[in-house]
Amino acid sequence: MGGSAVHLVCECCGYPREFRDADEAFEAGWDCRPYFSGPIICELCPSTLVTLRMTDRHERAHSEWMASGRPTLDA
Repeated sequence: MGGSAVHLVCECCGYPREFRDADEAFEAGWDCRPYFSGPIICELCPSTLVTLRMTDRHERAHSEWMASGRPTLDA
């Protein structure tokens, strides 16, 4: 698809990240337009819970990230 730089913010945990284009974001595991029409979700947040507005189940992980740092996924 390609395109210009995109700045995304996860609608679940609030994590911001900039990508060269939508392709790079998609390849990094983000749910974002134009690949997904729903909420923008990072690679660590379960999109099903966000879509169903059930992020309270995921809130504990967010608290742990605040205390010990956001985990990274090794490629």
